[in-house]
Amino acid sequence: CFHYIYHIDQSDGSDRMLCIKSKNDVTFDEEFYRDLCKRYGADLRHKIFFFVDNRNYIGKDVPYQLIYQRHFKLPLFVKSVVIAHDVEDFSKIWQAMGRSRTMNDTTFSIYKSNIPADMIKGNNGLGDIKTLPLTRLLYTKNCDCKMAGNLSSIYQTLIALYNLSQDSFYYSDDIVNSFIEKMEMTIQTKVKMLEDKIARVVLGTPVPARILEHIFLDKFRGSPNKAVA
Repeated sequence: CFHYIYHIDQSDGSDRMLCIKSKNDVTFDEEFYRDLCKRYGADLRHKIFFFVDNRNYIGKDVPYQLIYQRHFKLPLFVKSVVIAHDVEDFSKIWQAMGRSRTMNDTTFSIYKSNIPADMIKGNNGLGDIKTLPLTRLLYTKNCDCKMAGNLSSIYQTLIALYNLSQDSFYYSDDIVNSFIEKMEMTIQTKVKMLEDKIARVVLGTPVPARILEHIFLDKFRGSPNKAVA
């Protein structure tokens, strides 16, 4: 049975170990990891339950996994739970599972709300997540939402088209220091003004508007969703 629950401190992102019996919550550092290995050896993988909340610290790896695997020739993760109630982006669930560097050898219980009724039946018990209809639905939805590219690339495209409409090589941004703008509570107003300006100028100028249309049509054409393509 499990003796410890691994979790991430929500205040500072540190790795923690909660002792189920004593309720002591300690830092999961190298000293504690070495102590656990001395006590349990290769059986340590059966003593730690990995709790992963995918809404926080998405890119964070659980420490000492590869060290354990090299030493004992076994994966450290045996069982884990992923909380994904409000997630519509499959990549976030996959990244949460990916905190197990040997995720193919890990049994995951994934908790998700708002699952379509026709996708619940037959999904009980262990199975390959890649074969579930819900996985394909979330993955396709995620791809459709990102067909135009990530936020950074879209913004750069819009700025380039804005510059084209102004016969300018550079863009003079009104938002110089976002931290100060947030402190002075002016960031929302300036972002809204920027949004209105780009939309008005880019979409209101024939050549940039046509270029943007061609870019999006080409990107959306690759979607398996007919409504998007």
